[in-house]
Amino acid sequence: MTSEKSTLSRSRRQNSVLKSGGLFQAKIKILFVQQLPPRAGRPRGLLRVGANLVECAVGRSGIGVKRWEGDGVTPIGRLTIAIWLRRTDRWRSGFAGERRIRPLDGWCDDPGSRNYNRPVPLPSPVSAENLWRNDHLYDVVGILDYNIRPRAAGRGSAVFFHLAHEDLQPTAGCVAVRMRDMRHIQHRLALRPILVIGASKKLQRAPKMADPTRTWVAPSWIACSKSALMPMESFSTPKSRARR
Repeated sequence: MTSEKSTLSRSRRQNSVLKSGGLFQAKIKILFVQQLPPRAGRPRGLLRVGANLVECAVGRSGIGVKRWEGDGVTPIGRLTIAIWLRRTDRWRSGFAGERRIRPLDGWCDDPGSRNYNRPVPLPSPVSAENLWRNDHLYDVVGILDYNIRPRAAGRGSAVFFHLAHEDLQPTAGCVAVRMRDMRHIQHRLALRPILVIGASKKLQRAPKMADPTRTWVAPSWIACSKSALMPMESFSTPKSRARR
């Protein structure tokens, strides 16, 4: 308990530096996410950015090995922010290589769909999350490369780094920070930063998953129109082509 109090006290002192605009002196490539003891029954995390600490929200089931879609677990491992999405009508500062979020943008979370864990247009005939939200949680979104290439049906989708509620309500499996923290962190991040989730000092690789019986392949992970579900035996065949 004493250690936790000292950690959070240091976090609050460093957050005062955040507000004064004096945070960070160099581009940050690697961020660490650690799980803290739950507060009022809610899991919570601590984001380490360089020498600075920021409280963050994690999945409602905490940090661990993600096993299936909807389990509420923030996956442990080393994940890269592959691309940034942004609401240009709400978030003025941009990111290198970003994509704009539009009113009919969605993200498929249906394990039975050929576009699982891919961006899709709305309305969608299958289950998909709306990226154009009324609240501010998706004003800016970092797409983490969890279950992207290859994709395993049902192993989890839409694992993002995004904005949190002010009281840091648990997420469905994403990592999220308050809006004021994201604004100060944004301009000090290197291109394609890495989140090391569930590790404090040593960089850890994502845990090895059991080989799925089916996997997803596509020429480009963002090109959902070209993705298709293929048997494992076809994955190793260079001449295999996705059905359109």
